[in-house]
Amino acid sequence: MAFTRAMEGIDASPEIKQHLRNSKLEHKRALKTQMMKNMLAKATPVEAGTVKVQNDIAPEHPGFMNVPTKTSNRKLADYDDAAVDYSDYGFDIAEYSMKYIGCSAIVTYSSEAAADKELDTVLETKRFVMFRLCPTAYCSDYSKFGCSSNYGEYVMEMDDYLLTMQTYNEALSAGFCSFCEMCMTLDSYNYQNGNNKNAGNDYQYDG
Repeated sequence: MAFTRAMEGIDASPEIKQHLRNSKLEHKRALKTQMMKNMLAKATPVEAGTVKVQNDIAPEHPGFMNVPTKTSNRKLADYDDAAVDYSDYGFDIAEYSMKYIGCSAIVTYSSEAAADKELDTVLETKRFVMFRLCPTAYCSDYSKFGCSSNYGEYVMEMDDYLLTMQTYNEALSAGFCSFCEMCMTLDSYNYQNGNNKNAGNDYQYDG
């Protein structure tokens, strides 16, 4: 919305404005795609029917949504996927959107806690986030689960999820600021150019 208002105030041709809009959309799409790739690198696919979320058992989802084994243990990088070939996913990840489903906490035995004599328990709590990849064309903001068919369902540790989302939102904000600066520069250039033309007209008139 703020970007739209900024665009309306720019003194530029419709073609230039459309170019800026397209550039912004492409930048956002690229960031979203990279964010989902980083999530899949850390996530584990959920077997169909094995997880129950608020009495809604996930229906069977297509096998092509499974995460490639070779990337399952890849460490999260700051939007640098040069070392990973994502073609093994078997689908175009850019055509999907992520839908957060919920989170859960699991108490498990911890060998590290057991070895720490200062702790009075051998248990630790691990927190996980569950999400879906839904076809963007059918992913609904008004549905808790986003979609009900042709999706992949995944679970990942909450710390990894939060770090991925933080990196994505920071990159998104930085991109927005860059586009705002571009708009301001363009507006300033057009303003100065208009003043120069007016000054030239005044000079000719006075002469």
